[in-house]
Amino acid sequence: MPDCEIMVLQGDALINYGSAVTITNTHFITMGKDSDLVPGSLECESSGCSAGQYGECKLVGNCYSCEVDICHWCSPGTYSYAGAVLLLDCQSCEAGRFKNVTDNKPSCSICESGHFSNNAATNKGGTGVASGATHCVMCPAGKYQNNNESYYCEDCPAGFFSSEGSSNCTACYAGTHTSSTGMSECETCERGKVASETIAAVSCNKCRGAFTSWARTTNCSICEEDYFMEDGICYECPENGECPLATGTTDIILGYGYWRVDPYSHQILQCTSNPDACIGGNSTLEGGYCQSNMGGPYCLICEKGYHRDLASCEECGVDGDGSVILQLCILAGLLICLVMMVIFFRKLHTRGHPCIDFVTTQSQMHFLAIAENYELLKAKFKINVVFSQIVSDFPGQFGFEYPEAYTRVAKELSNIFSLSFMSLVPAEVCMGYERHKYMIH
Repeated sequence: MPDCEIMVLQGDALINYGSAVTITNTHFITMGKDSDLVPGSLECESSGCSAGQYGECKLVGNCYSCEVDICHWCSPGTYSYAGAVLLLDCQSCEAGRFKNVTDNKPSCSICESGHFSNNAATNKGGTGVASGATHCVMCPAGKYQNNNESYYCEDCPAGFFSSEGSSNCTACYAGTHTSSTGMSECETCERGKVASETIAAVSCNKCRGAFTSWARTTNCSICEEDYFMEDGICYECPENGECPLATGTTDIILGYGYWRVDPYSHQILQCTSNPDACIGGNSTLEGGYCQSNMGGPYCLICEKGYHRDLASCEECGVDGDGSVILQLCILAGLLICLVMMVIFFRKLHTRGHPCIDFVTTQSQMHFLAIAENYELLKAKFKINVVFSQIVSDFPGQFGFEYPEAYTRVAKELSNIFSLSFMSLVPAEVCMGYERHKYMIH
């Protein structure tokens, strides 16, 4: 302590020590008892200013002499502790911290994740200042920062993106990609290309062969135009058919005047006898490939309740089932013939020996003639029965129904045709003593 006049307030009196220099508005810290207050026993290195301020002081020897009640604020980006005596006592904010107001806080605020410290309110580059920051700025899109107290942001890697102020990066969604770092959004893979990965893809790869894809997908799962898909394979569109993009077997569009057996058939047939009945289109149309109320092979069969009238099917009137009476009459006639044959064959039966009492020579010859004619007609009869069975199976194969009247008659005829007529004849029917020669098979 130099030789100076030091005044210390002690109670209501000022104690004066020494020379002619007066140190005012200075905070002294006594080092001993009042009786021991002598030069060198006092410290005077601070002002009366609060934190965030500094005093207007001069150094006198080892003490600062400060103006009474005069304090200055530290500039933005800096702070100070209480009792600061010089501007140099205002310290710059550390990296990742900032201060943009003047207050009595002896520290700077922390920049949280997703932000960085900077000396301006905006910064598109994502790198700020390491000290003295006045602002905390959000990381720009395409960059991120997952730590607090940082003065810079990092680029998102390829395959990832971020929005403004992000603390982490998000993987590109399925069907999108980023091929470079620092991207704010992912690009969509266009049609015909698929992302290299399900997520976080860095490129889009072109589909091969006849395969293609919708935009923003991860696999080549559809066929190009002029192709259709079946069981995961692309085939060329059949002749007389049209195959737009992403056509399946059931989606093939048939031209006007064409028909196919079912939606899964590759063969498209031309309707030559009645082209107007076949309207084409695809299987999603109501009624399929035929005009209204028509169906069956080549659209030539009318639906139930309709009858054929030139190129179309018209609704049946109240007398539409009149033909049933005629068909039932035919059925009755067949039944009568059958009964008469059974009666005739049973009369030929005899239980005596050698059957001469019941069967004359003339009746034997007549019976043999019938048996011979039956053998000739037997093969044709079987062919007709098989044909009727095949025709009766058409509704289940081609998805249509026969008229009810026909169905009823056919059912009755089928019941008759399924019988073995000659099994009604007893096995003991014989002609003379060598009866085994005349057995009817």
